[in-house]
Amino acid sequence: MSKEENIEELKLKSKGKGGSWLYGFILMATGVFLIILGMLDLLGYSYVYNFLVTNGLSDVAIMMSIGGIMNFVVGMFAVVGGFGLIIDQEWAWGMSMLVLTYTIVLSIKNIIESNLSLGVNPSDTNSVAVLWVSVIVTIVSIAGLAYLGLTKHKYA
Repeated sequence: MSKEENIEELKLKSKGKGGSWLYGFILMATGVFLIILGMLDLLGYSYVYNFLVTNGLSDVAIMMSIGGIMNFVVGMFAVVGGFGLIIDQEWAWGMSMLVLTYTIVLSIKNIIESNLSLGVNPSDTNSVAVLWVSVIVTIVSIAGLAYLGLTKHKYA
Protein backbone atom coordinates (compact mmCIF):
# COMPACT_ATOMS: atom_id res chain seq x y z
CA MET A 1 0.00 0.00 0.00
CA SER A 2 1.44 3.34 -1.03
CA LYS A 3 1.70 6.43 1.10
CA GLU A 4 -1.07 8.14 -0.87
CA GLU A 5 -3.41 5.17 -0.34
CA ASN A 6 -2.68 5.27 3.41
CA ILE A 7 -3.54 8.98 3.52
CA GLU A 8 -6.75 8.39 1.57
CA GLU A 9 -7.72 5.57 3.95
CA LEU A 10 -7.20 7.86 6.95
CA LYS A 11 -9.31 10.54 5.28
CA LEU A 12 -12.12 8.02 4.85
CA LYS A 13 -12.00 7.19 8.57
CA SER A 14 -12.12 10.87 9.51
CA LYS A 15 -15.39 12.70 10.04
CA GLY A 16 -14.11 15.30 7.61
CA LYS A 17 -14.10 18.29 9.95
CA GLY A 18 -10.34 18.36 10.30
CA GLY A 19 -8.59 16.61 13.13
CA SER A 20 -6.86 18.23 16.05
CA TRP A 21 -3.35 17.91 14.68
CA LEU A 22 -1.67 20.03 17.34
CA TYR A 23 -3.12 18.24 20.35
CA GLY A 24 -2.92 14.92 18.57
CA PHE A 25 0.84 15.29 18.26
CA ILE A 26 1.16 16.74 21.76
CA LEU A 27 -0.81 13.80 23.15
CA MET A 28 1.29 11.30 21.22
CA ALA A 29 4.49 12.92 22.52
CA THR A 30 3.03 12.91 26.03
CA GLY A 31 2.30 9.23 25.60
CA VAL A 32 5.87 8.47 24.63
CA PHE A 33 7.15 10.38 27.68
CA LEU A 34 4.66 8.59 29.96
CA ILE A 35 5.79 5.24 28.59
CA ILE A 36 9.42 6.16 29.28
CA LEU A 37 8.50 7.47 32.74
CA GLY A 38 6.59 4.26 33.44
CA MET A 39 9.58 2.16 32.44
CA LEU A 40 11.88 4.24 34.64
CA ASP A 41 9.45 3.92 37.57
CA LEU A 42 9.30 0.16 37.07
CA LEU A 43 13.09 0.03 37.12
CA GLY A 44 13.18 2.07 40.35
CA TYR A 45 14.61 5.37 39.07
CA SER A 46 12.70 7.76 41.26
CA TYR A 47 13.61 10.24 43.96
CA VAL A 48 10.79 9.03 46.20
CA TYR A 49 11.67 5.37 45.59
CA ASN A 50 15.31 5.96 46.54
CA PHE A 51 14.27 8.03 49.57
CA LEU A 52 11.98 5.26 50.83
CA VAL A 53 14.58 2.53 50.34
CA THR A 54 17.33 4.49 52.12
CA ASN A 55 14.99 5.10 55.08
CA GLY A 56 14.13 1.42 55.49
CA LEU A 57 10.69 1.55 53.86
CA SER A 58 11.43 -0.84 51.00
CA ASP A 59 8.00 -2.50 51.38
CA VAL A 60 6.32 0.82 50.61
CA ALA A 61 8.79 1.46 47.77
CA ILE A 62 7.83 -1.83 46.11
CA MET A 63 4.23 -0.60 45.85
CA MET A 64 5.46 2.35 43.77
CA SER A 65 5.71 0.07 40.74
CA ILE A 66 1.93 0.45 40.48
CA GLY A 67 2.53 4.07 39.46
CA GLY A 68 4.97 2.86 36.82
CA ILE A 69 2.42 0.45 35.42
CA MET A 70 -0.19 3.23 35.34
CA ASN A 71 2.18 5.58 33.52
CA PHE A 72 3.00 2.88 30.99
CA VAL A 73 -0.66 1.99 30.30
CA VAL A 74 -1.86 5.61 30.21
CA GLY A 75 1.07 6.45 27.92
CA MET A 76 -0.09 3.80 25.48
CA PHE A 77 -3.64 5.22 25.64
CA ALA A 78 -2.20 8.70 24.99
CA VAL A 79 -0.43 7.56 21.83
CA VAL A 80 -3.59 5.88 20.53
CA GLY A 81 -5.78 8.83 21.60
CA GLY A 82 -3.45 11.32 19.92
CA PHE A 83 -3.63 9.38 16.68
CA GLY A 84 -7.43 9.29 17.04
CA LEU A 85 -7.55 13.07 17.46
CA ILE A 86 -5.53 13.51 14.30
CA ILE A 87 -7.99 11.41 12.31
CA ASP A 88 -10.94 13.10 14.06
CA GLN A 89 -12.49 10.19 15.94
CA GLU A 90 -15.11 10.61 18.67
CA TRP A 91 -13.63 7.92 20.94
CA ALA A 92 -10.32 9.79 20.90
CA TRP A 93 -11.94 12.87 22.46
CA GLY A 94 -12.92 11.01 25.63
CA MET A 95 -9.66 9.11 25.80
CA SER A 96 -7.72 12.36 25.38
CA MET A 97 -9.69 14.11 28.10
CA LEU A 98 -8.88 11.25 30.48
CA VAL A 99 -5.19 11.22 29.56
CA LEU A 100 -4.87 15.01 29.93
CA THR A 101 -6.56 14.88 33.34
CA TYR A 102 -4.20 12.10 34.44
CA THR A 103 -1.25 14.12 33.13
CA ILE A 104 -2.32 17.17 35.16
CA VAL A 105 -2.58 15.09 38.34
CA LEU A 106 0.81 13.47 37.66
CA SER A 107 2.41 16.87 36.98
CA ILE A 108 1.02 18.33 40.20
CA LYS A 109 2.46 15.33 42.07
CA ASN A 110 5.83 15.98 40.41
CA ILE A 111 5.64 19.69 41.34
CA ILE A 112 5.04 18.76 45.00
CA GLU A 113 7.86 16.17 44.97
CA SER A 114 10.26 18.66 43.37
CA ASN A 115 9.44 21.32 45.94
CA LEU A 116 10.02 18.82 48.76
CA SER A 117 13.34 17.82 47.22
CA LEU A 118 14.37 21.45 46.78
CA GLY A 119 13.49 22.09 50.43
CA VAL A 120 16.08 19.48 51.42
CA ASN A 121 18.67 20.35 48.76
CA PRO A 122 18.08 23.76 47.10
CA SER A 123 20.89 23.23 44.57
CA ASP A 124 19.43 19.99 43.16
CA THR A 125 19.33 20.73 39.42
CA ASN A 126 17.27 17.59 38.66
CA SER A 127 14.48 18.79 40.92
CA VAL A 128 14.57 22.25 39.34
CA ALA A 129 14.29 20.70 35.87
CA VAL A 130 11.43 18.40 36.92
CA LEU A 131 9.67 21.35 38.55
CA TRP A 132 9.75 23.54 35.43
CA VAL A 133 8.90 20.72 33.03
CA SER A 134 5.97 19.76 35.27
CA VAL A 135 4.72 23.35 35.35
CA ILE A 136 4.87 23.54 31.54
CA VAL A 137 3.16 20.15 31.16
CA THR A 138 0.41 21.26 33.55
CA ILE A 139 -0.21 24.46 31.56
CA VAL A 140 -0.25 22.61 28.20
CA SER A 141 -2.58 19.93 29.59
CA ILE A 142 -5.01 22.50 31.02
CA ALA A 143 -4.99 24.32 27.68
CA GLY A 144 -5.64 20.98 25.97
CA LEU A 145 -8.60 20.24 28.23
CA ALA A 146 -10.02 23.69 27.47
CA TYR A 147 -9.46 23.28 23.74
CA LEU A 148 -11.05 19.83 23.61
CA GLY A 149 -13.92 21.06 25.75
CA LEU A 150 -14.56 23.93 23.35
CA THR A 151 -14.34 21.65 20.28
CA LYS A 152 -16.55 18.85 21.62
CA HIS A 153 -19.14 19.56 18.91
CA LYS A 154 -16.58 18.49 16.30
CA TYR A 155 -16.38 14.97 17.75
CA ALA A 156 -20.03 14.38 18.70
